[in-house]
Amino acid sequence: MAGRNTKDKSMLTASEACALLGIKAQTLYAYVSRGLLRAETHPGRTGKLYARDDIETLLARSRARSGHGPTAASAMRWGDPILDSAITCIQAGQIYYRGYALRELLRKGISFEQTAELLWSGDLPHHKVQWTALPIEVPSAGLETKASLSRRLLHRLAGLALLDPEGGSDELIDQTLRRARGLIRHTTDALFPIATQAGGSLSQRMATALNLEQSEAVEAIETALLVSADHELNASTFAARVAASTGADLYASLLAALATFSGRHHGLASIEVHAFLTEPPAGWSRRRQLNAWMEGGQLLPGFGHRLYAEGDPRVEPLLQKARTLANARKGEASRWMDEVEGVLNLAKTMGSPAPNLDFALVAVALALDLPREGAATLFLIGRLAGWTAHILEQRQQGFLLRPRARYVGRAPMTAPNGNG
Repeated sequence: MAGRNTKDKSMLTASEACALLGIKAQTLYAYVSRGLLRAETHPGRTGKLYARDDIETLLARSRARSGHGPTAASAMRWGDPILDSAITCIQAGQIYYRGYALRELLRKGISFEQTAELLWSGDLPHHKVQWTALPIEVPSAGLETKASLSRRLLHRLAGLALLDPEGGSDELIDQTLRRARGLIRHTTDALFPIATQAGGSLSQRMATALNLEQSEAVEAIETALLVSADHELNASTFAARVAASTGADLYASLLAALATFSGRHHGLASIEVHAFLTEPPAGWSRRRQLNAWMEGGQLLPGFGHRLYAEGDPRVEPLLQKARTLANARKGEASRWMDEVEGVLNLAKTMGSPAPNLDFALVAVALALDLPREGAATLFLIGRLAGWTAHILEQRQQGFLLRPRARYVGRAPMTAPNGNG
């Protein structure tokens, strides 16, 4: 941002910023200290300059909080921000976890566990982190093989809540984090069981469970978990925050998130993408398949994202890892990657929006030879970190989330007289 042209008024002086926001200088400086507003110095200019886009974001938040008509009405449909959060920033087509650019975390090889600790505390550990599973056995009751991923996990999480001798006693941050670390490891081991009890990161253990010893497999899984870790105020995260705002414990708040995650328009959207890629209608060419979707006015499964007009920034890192892994494994993995590349190229020539996270996760899942719910599984394990971060933040904010409804039904009237 240091290279902005101040003549186009994208940067404002303190007095201009205060006038636009209707605040005093002290409040302006408080916004800067809280990370809500960027302040910069420019050569040849005295005093700090403030980013107009940050100021406009603050104005939108203020209007939403005050119930400003159109702003408040659209806020629940990808509209203006309605909650303050210091966890994830989506700005100019990029994602930042606690101020750290996601692309830089990936480039520097920061692990998923380190990233989770960053989301939870705001501090990035400079050493590798390993977690220990909760020492709780949850009876499967046959669900582990017969039920869908979301059903199995709802059953397992509810079982952990019932069987944890300290369940419900996580008002302290340290207690919540200790339980969250154990719960994520427990979930991973349940979904990717391995014979040995040896250590290792989650991605290493998952690769071992899949009998994939290549470093490329570990890196692909690590990337999938890391880019899935959080994405601001999506539907399941909002559900977790609503539950946490009522005083619900970690298990209950995560169950709220997981129930929301189970919808086909959210966490399980990748299942439709998997079917789209692997089960085209018999006798149809790919072009005919894509045409059938697009002529009906539908987005292709796994394509398009309202927050990213120029493309989802999580996609390319995942596709790169999927390509590298498929080249290393060859065989079926390589064949499926050819299918993925063919769909990507064809969709682009047909004018489709760019692919999103669901498509890229399925590409990784196919390179790993995971079943139809494999991409959703990677997404879920990663997102457990973000849900936990938002649960903690909502508790700290200390207010009940209770939006109002705009009544659009029959005009209020008095009750009709009875018949006697």
